[in-house]
Amino acid sequence: MVLNKQTAYSTIKHRLEGEIFHVTPKVSFDSIVANGEIRPNTNNQYVGAFGKHSGSYCRVRKFISLFDYHNASIAEIEYAENKCLPTMSLTKENSLVVLFLSQSIWSKVLPYSRKNFEENLSQMVVPHIEAGYPEPISMKQISKILILSTNDDEDSLVKALRAGRQKYAL
Repeated sequence: MVLNKQTAYSTIKHRLEGEIFHVTPKVSFDSIVANGEIRPNTNNQYVGAFGKHSGSYCRVRKFISLFDYHNASIAEIEYAENKCLPTMSLTKENSLVVLFLSQSIWSKVLPYSRKNFEENLSQMVVPHIEAGYPEPISMKQISKILILSTNDDEDSLVKALRAGRQKYAL
């Protein structure tokens, strides 16, 4: 699915609602397919969609990091949108793949816990929507896949920002 970078999230948001999913760059998806499973990125051995943060809450626990739009309320999802969008690293050079977990394994998902978060303030976590999975996820446990790309480049985004600033004299 080819998206406009500026509206990518709002375009696919309805497909994410009520789901639990993993987001990965296309290059890492190729490894997932070759391995037949999503594996925890404990040693930064895979290119992540959101950087190489060694202090990530899920990475420290050797979990697979997931977006949990099933257990979170609408208000919690909206709050988290200001912290981390599933499409935030989508660029012309970096297509993203969204892997939706089969409902048959949702019971093993470890949802966000305020208590765990407050006890581990030095670790990075997206409150309310980041969840973990304690073991590899087989491709057989993926219910659907969404491949996202954009033709927008950074220059077009800069141009749009400049045009907006000129229009509103910012």
